[in-house]
Order: sequence, then structure tokens, then C-alpha cells
Amino acid sequence: MVLRFGRVTYTRLERNEQEAVFKKLSARCHSVGSLVNEGYTVDLAKGPATKPRKPRPSLADFRQTPMWQPAIKKRRAVVIDCEMAEAMDGSDELISVCAIDFLTGETLVNNLVIPTRPIKNWREDIHGIDVSKLYGAIMEQKALSGWEAARQELWRHIDETTILIGQTVCYDFEALRLVHTRVVDSAMLAAEAVFNNWIGKKPGRRWGLQELCKAFLGIEIRVEGGIHDNLEDVLAAREVVLQILLKPAEFKRSEAQCFLLR
Repeated sequence: MVLRFGRVTYTRLERNEQEAVFKKLSARCHSVGSLVNEGYTVDLAKGPATKPRKPRPSLADFRQTPMWQPAIKKRRAVVIDCEMAEAMDGSDELISVCAIDFLTGETLVNNLVIPTRPIKNWREDIHGIDVSKLYGAIMEQKALSGWEAARQELWRHIDETTILIGQTVCYDFEALRLVHTRVVDSAMLAAEAVFNNWIGKKPGRRWGLQELCKAFLGIEIRVEGGIHDNLEDVLAAREVVLQILLKPAEFKRSEAQCFLLR
């Protein structure tokens, strides 16, 4: 299977490579303390430690990822990405969700999501999703009914042992009202790789996904007017993480990195 989006072909792992890559990935899961510092919700009683920039969902809606059950096979590592519109109170409302298997690149979920609240701003200039696209997905019975149905669809593929990967994926977790602590955040991982940050401190520099791909990997994403596509974003976040795992020295030596850090 060729992993391709637009003009970019992404890394495909052969079956005999996947176990070694998974071991490397497991070793790079962030500590709970690092996740707390980044604004992840890890405690349903306390909520996130960081000050919210906008209204956040009620903690009463959050749920822990399902427990591991030996009789039910779930994916070992999954990359996720969500897109959100702005609800009337200024908070984010989930309108699309995408998930792929990290090791194989197989698409597991790729759906628009019917919002549960009135929308003030669809933000279609960011992701290209508007009422007409959502209506088309509803008519084709390809839309999920709200964030809870989207979370349930994701839960079909993951449990508490699954490593979840994504770019600044704390916001995706919030949109899904999801609590999960086996996480590899591509933005955090890149900062750790560049700044040798191994002791839970938060480096001041962060790169967006598009910048990471161009500066460090030499690939261009979102070339169609800067529009975010869920599938492209999960493939790109996966590629960032893969290259850091497989070629850490090359990642650190990139000329673009030297330019950005001058």
C-alpha cells in the first residue's frame, strides 16, 4: 500500500520493521507531568492545569479511554486529528475526526461530525468544512452524530494501552472529551529532539505541523490554499514522529533547524 496525499509520498513500514519502530515509539511516550505542563487533562477531578484561552468543555463529559481487555484486539498506535468550528460561547465544537494506524498507515476513521451546538463561525477558511459539505455527508450517511459518537467510533480501535499520536493533540482530546495518557505529541517530540529536553521542562520554541514538515523534512503540506485536511495532517504528524524515531541525527542536523535556531 502506497501512503500518498497530494504530491507527497509518506513512509511505509514493512511488516518486519513495525515491531522495532513500535518499541522506539513506546520509549518516547511523554510523562504525565509533561502532559500536564502542556495543558492535557489527565485528572477528571482537577481538569487541566493550564489557564484556558477559551471556554472549555465540562469535565463531566470527559471519559477515560476504555480499559484493556485481552479478548478484544485494539490498535497499538493510532494517529488522530480533529477539526473544530466555533460555538456560540467561543468554545470549540468538533466537526471532523480522522484516525490512522501509525504502523500501517491504514485509515480507521475519517468522518465529518454533526455539531451538537449552534455554530457562530465554521472556520471554513482553515479546514474547508461548511454547512453544505456537512449536509452532503449527512445525506450520504457518512457523518457522525456529535462528539460523543465520534469518540465512540475512535474507541472501536483504541484502549488505554494504545499510544495516541498527533500534533498538539491535547486540543483534539478536548474536542472528543477524552482522557488518555499514553501519548506521543509530534510538537513536543520535535522540541525534545532539538533541545535535548528529557527532564520534563517545557522549551519555549514550538513548530506548527506545516513548518515542521517544510523545515525539517523538506515536504510541503496544505498547498491548496493552506486548507487543513484531516488525512493529510495525520499522515504528516506520523511522518514527523517516524523521522525522529528512525533518523534522529539527521533531524537534528537539518540545515533548516540551524537557520531557525540562529
